[in-house]
Amino acid sequence: SQADCTRTPLTTEMVVTQRDLLASKYTSSSDLDACLPDDVLRNNLETLGKVEFQDLLLQVLKLKLDKIFGTLSEDYLPLLGNIARMYTTTEIANWNITTAETLSALLTGTSWQQDLPKVKSLVTRHLDANGNQLNGTMLTTLAPHICALEETQIEAISSEAIRETSRPMNTSLCSQHQKNLLYSQLRAAYQENQSSPNAYYQLLKPAIGGAPTKDLIKFASGDPVMDVATFTALNPDEVQKLGAQNLKDLLGANLPELNNLADHPVLKAWTQTRNQSEVNSLGLLLKAGLPDKPPNGFVDIPSASPITGRATTHAKNHMFQLFYCMFFPLVLTAFL
Repeated sequence: SQADCTRTPLTTEMVVTQRDLLASKYTSSSDLDACLPDDVLRNNLETLGKVEFQDLLLQVLKLKLDKIFGTLSEDYLPLLGNIARMYTTTEIANWNITTAETLSALLTGTSWQQDLPKVKSLVTRHLDANGNQLNGTMLTTLAPHICALEETQIEAISSEAIRETSRPMNTSLCSQHQKNLLYSQLRAAYQENQSSPNAYYQLLKPAIGGAPTKDLIKFASGDPVMDVATFTALNPDEVQKLGAQNLKDLLGANLPELNNLADHPVLKAWTQTRNQSEVNSLGLLLKAGLPDKPPNGFVDIPSASPITGRATTHAKNHMFQLFYCMFFPLVLTAFL
């Protein structure tokens, strides 16, 4: 209650003029709860939603909103800002997100990088409302969170929406199957650009982690030179199928930088299926997974396993007997 407030109760004027100081002034959840009247929260929701409060304090604001409104109407959703993260996926599933503007405001109002299931719930609510489709504008907004989409939602993205988007997708948190689907969608959307190898490569680059070996070989035979950061985003299963020359053509002048990535899964997937001479042919100082075959006319004799235990004693006795048999006749001959 306001009677428990140990500070000056917050007013609209204080919220507006001191917004950037509120997070440092109110570090106690009990203080914020007691000193923020319900009407001030309701009338200044958008301003308070932009304050970088710690999660415990954002939770206080969320609980106060629950008490004031119950389930929030769509009019208030775009105003939530950072408070939106405090709602569970179950609660989000009860929201009405009928317009692209509402979804855009929710996605851009706070950081969702650690809450992809909640982003998935937000997008699903939008798509379920009146059969909405993701257009280019919405796909641009969703680009940083593209991995939150279900596989069926990825497959439903139109080529037109992809061509209209103005922001590259962030596929770093996607499963391999999601990457494969996104790459296929981008390839279908931009297939008319294949006659310009570099432009085509740049358009597909955001989803390059889903590229099959045949496409990587095609890129290698064209003009694009792949940087190492892009290389490490590739599918290891597809990289291991590349020949040494393919790898050289793909990375060009960036090839020597692979020496700094000896333990990276993508590079190891390739080196572990190659012999040492093939790795060396690229000028790489990396250990291969397969031994070189011996030259023609030479036989590769594996080194003997170390002898242990009772076998060691038996071997020593055998060597002594052999030495005695060879040395004794020589001594006898000397005396005769």
